[in-house]
Amino acid sequence: MEGQRPCKSCAQLVADLRSALAPVLPNGPSLVACDILTAVALAENAGMPLTMKQLLAGLPYSATGVRYNLATLLEDGWIYKESSGSDRRLVHLRTSARLEKALGQTKANVLAVMAANQPLLAEDP
Repeated sequence: MEGQRPCKSCAQLVADLRSALAPVLPNGPSLVACDILTAVALAENAGMPLTMKQLLAGLPYSATGVRYNLATLLEDGWIYKESSGSDRRLVHLRTSARLEKALGQTKANVLAVMAANQPLLAEDP
């Protein structure tokens, strides 16, 4: 496989999937913001919203990079901070309606890409 040219339709599929992620790429093509949004949404859906410390520990990026992107996401209303009821010093990151809407649009986009590429997806690797 090494040294072979990449499958043109496979490369197009990847490009199409990347475009389908546009609703959850608030900072352009960087996946850092997307990974932050995904981590926050997954944790909240599991009933265990993340703290800043947990977010930093769970992502493969520098603390500075995560903090920079997180500040932008908070400022732009993608996510918000919520103090814990039992300990006001403990702050959790929560999803906003804006993020929920973007995730729904992303799902629709990805499903459309997958439907349009059924023949390619059915091929043996």
